[in-house]
Formats: sequence, structure tokens, C-alpha cells
Amino acid sequence: LRAKLLGATAESADAVARIEGGFDQACEGVRAALAHGVRVALLVVVGRANATELPRVIDVARDLGVDRVEFEFPLDGVGLGDLRALGARVAGVAALARGRRIEVALRRLSAPPPVDESSPARAGEAESRSRVERSASTA
Repeated sequence: LRAKLLGATAESADAVARIEGGFDQACEGVRAALAHGVRVALLVVVGRANATELPRVIDVARDLGVDRVEFEFPLDGVGLGDLRALGARVAGVAALARGRRIEVALRRLSAPPPVDESSPARAGEAESRSRVERSASTA
């Protein structure tokens, strides 16, 4: 099971997610899954708002009893220049995790695949957009 955390504290994670109480709910869910014998990994999408918290995420994982943390670096959230700057920090976090017997996985995500504009969902969006544009032009 993967549980997404967007920060190492309730304050930062809830601010990124824009969901008050989301961090605490995620932690409660992790504890419940672990109590039932389910292996849980924390999934952390790294962006500008939480990049400085990576070492503290390892502490959260240890405190929860999680033995795997997956860090994802979306190109649109961090930027290539920032990815290079994060290199030393990530190496330090990986060493910290090893010392606490927590496995770390790193992934760099590229842009999402193009959306099929002919899909029914896209057609509905286009129709709605067209209605809004017509309303705005007649107002």
C-alpha cells in the first residue's frame, strides 16, 4: 500500500494538499494498515514547498513503522535546475534512511502523456467551455 504524504508535518503537508487534517488522516490510515499486517510505503511528491523536509520525512516513516519511502520529483513541481541542487540533499537523505533501515526509492516523473482530445470527457469539456465563452460574449 502507498500512502501519499506531501510534507513531514501536518502544517506543511496540509498546506501543500490544501486539506486541513489530511496529514493526520494519512498517518492514522498508515497505522491502521500496519496494524493489520499490510506493508506500507510512504509516497512523497517533492516540490518547492516540501523539498527541505526530506530528512524529516524519514523520521516520520520511522515513527510510523514504515520501512520504505518513495520520493517522486515531477519536472513541473521542482524544475531541472532544482533537481540538480537537490542531488546532495537526496544523497544525505538516502544515507539517513539506510541508517534507520528504511528503503528509499527515487523517481523523476516526466510530463503526463498527451490527452486524447477526441475522448468523450474532452468533448464534454469543450462543449462546456464553448457555452461559458458564448455566455461571456453576450453579457
